Amino acid sequence: MMHKLNMQQKKIIGDYKKDGMYPTDKIIKGFYGWRDVMIISFCPNKNRTRTKQLDKHYKHLEEAHLSGAHLTDFIKKRMTAKEAEEYYRKYKKNSDPEIIKEMILYLEIIKWEIGKEKLKKIFLMGRNAEELFSKYLEKDIKEELKDVKLVYIPHFTCLRHEDDIKDYKKKLKFN
Repeated sequence: MMHKLNMQQKKIIGDYKKDGMYPTDKIIKGFYGWRDVMIISFCPNKNRTRTKQLDKHYKHLEEAHLSGAHLTDFIKKRMTAKEAEEYYRKYKKNSDPEIIKEMILYLEIIKWEIGKEKLKKIFLMGRNAEELFSKYLEKDIKEELKDVKLVYIPHFTCLRHEDDIKDYKKKLKFN
C-alpha cells in the first residue's frame, strides 16, 4: 500500500507542477506548504486557469497569515463541480468499485498528509469536505487530531455577499 501511496503522491505533485497552480506565486505555498495549518477542499476544479474567485481566496489566505498553509483536496483528480458531485454520490452509495478503490487510496494520502506535520488547525472547506472528513476519516485518525482544532469554512466559490466574506475571513483567523 505504501508503494502505491508514494506513486500516487508523485503523480499528484507532478500534475500540480504541470498545472502551474501550486504554488501559485511566491506568497501562497499551496500543495507545497507545510505549516501547522492545513486547508482541505473536496477536489481540484477542472478549470486550470486562474479566476478572480481563486485570486480572492489566496488574498484572504495571505491577509489571515495562512500563506504557508498546506492546501490539499480529498479527491486527487480534477473534475467539474457536477462531475465531483456525481463521483461522491457513487462513492456514498458504493455503486462503483473503481471509485471505491480510488477513494481508499485518496483517504490514505490525506491521512499521510495530516500525519506528516504537527498540525494546530485544519480548515475543512465546503460541505463535501466536511462530510467526507467526519464520516470517513476522523475516527481513523483520532490520535493525530487530539490537539488539532477543526474549523468548517464555506468553499470560496460560495462567497457571494459581503456578510459571507466577513464571516469567512473571521473563521480564517489562526487563533
